[in-house]
Amino acid sequence: MNFTSTADGILFNNLVSLIFREAERERTTGEVIRSGFSFVLRRKVGADSTLFRKFSQSKIQPEDVWSFLRRNLTENQLSEFSDIFADEDWSAHGDWELIDRTAKAFIAKDPRESTAIFWFFLRNLCRSEREIHAQLSQLSGDKLVLTSFYNGMVERIMILPGFDCQDPFSRQKYLVARVLYWAALVELYLRVSSEKYRKDIGNEKAALTFFLPQATNDKALIRSVEVFLNKQKQIWAYQCGKEKITDKRFFEDITNASLSPRQREKNPDISKVKKIFQRWRRGSPLRLVNLEKFIDPLYSAKSMTLRNEVTILMIPIINLFDYVQRQLLMQGLSNTEIESMFKEYNRYVDLVTQAYERTTHNINFIDYDIEAKL
Repeated sequence: MNFTSTADGILFNNLVSLIFREAERERTTGEVIRSGFSFVLRRKVGADSTLFRKFSQSKIQPEDVWSFLRRNLTENQLSEFSDIFADEDWSAHGDWELIDRTAKAFIAKDPRESTAIFWFFLRNLCRSEREIHAQLSQLSGDKLVLTSFYNGMVERIMILPGFDCQDPFSRQKYLVARVLYWAALVELYLRVSSEKYRKDIGNEKAALTFFLPQATNDKALIRSVEVFLNKQKQIWAYQCGKEKITDKRFFEDITNASLSPRQREKNPDISKVKKIFQRWRRGSPLRLVNLEKFIDPLYSAKSMTLRNEVTILMIPIINLFDYVQRQLLMQGLSNTEIESMFKEYNRYVDLVTQAYERTTHNINFIDYDIEAKL
C-alpha cells in the first residue's frame, strides 16, 4: 500500500483504474463504459478512446469528461451530470468521490424508486469511504498507527481476518475481495432494476456464481472467460437435445447459423470461429460485438439474444474476473488458491444484500429524494 495517499478508501480502492487499465490494454474501454452509459441513459453513446486512455493513465481531468459528455448527451442529460465534475478536481480524491457524484446524477435521472434507493445505498457506501478517508488523513503523520488502523479497517469491512497491507498474499486476497464486492453491487443493481435478470436467475443467489474460475485435475485453471464460453456451449447442447457437444460441433453450428439455409454445409470452414475462441481462451476479453457475431446467430431462431441489459453489465465483470485471475497466475498463485479466493463470492453477495436491506429498512426515502436533487 502507498501511504502517500489516503484517499483511496477501502471498498472502491482502485476501482476505476483497474477496470480501465485492462480495458485499454485490449482496446475495449469504449465498449465497457459506453455500455454502462447506454443502459442508464437508454440511448447509444459513442466512443472516445482518448478519454478512456487518460483514465487508464490516471491523467483524467474534469474538462476531459465534460468534453466527452457534451459530444454525446443532450442539454437535459448534461444538466443531470453537472454536479459530478463541478468545482473541485475529483481526481485528487478516491474513486468513491466519482462514484458518489455519478450516483447522485442517476437518482435525478431514474424515476423508479427501487433504483433510486440503490443509488442512495451506493452513496451511503461512498459516505463511509469519505469518513474513512478523513480518519486516515488525521493519522498520516504516524505510519505505524496508520498501518495498524488501515489493516483493521480492511479486515473488518472486507472480512479478511489477519489482513496485513505489507504482505503480498494479503494484498492479493484484498484485490479479489474488492472485485467480488463490486460484482455483488452490479448484481444487486440488476436485481432491483431488471425484470429479465430476476426471471433468469430464479431462486439462485447470484448469476456470476456460474462464471467463477475452476481448478482442474490436470493443473490448469479454467478462468472465468472460458467458463462463460463453456456455459454457452452447454446451453447450445441442451437446445440441440444433447447432454454435451464437442468444440468442433459447436463451431460448425456457429458457422452455419450465420449462413443462409442454402449456403450451409455439412463440414463448414470453422477456422474463423476457432480463432476467436482461441483468442478468448488465451486472455482476450469478451466483446459484445463479437458475441453478437458468433453466438447470437445460434439463438436468433429462438428469439434469444445476448444484447440485453443483463449481459451488457455482466460481461465487463466476467472480463474483470478473468483479468485478475491472469494477474494472480503471473504473480505465482496456485490454481487452487485462486479458485478458493473466488469461491467467496456468495459471501460478498450476502454482505452487500444485508447492507442494502439495512439501508432500505432505515431510509426515509421522501426526505432523501428531496436532498439528493438539491
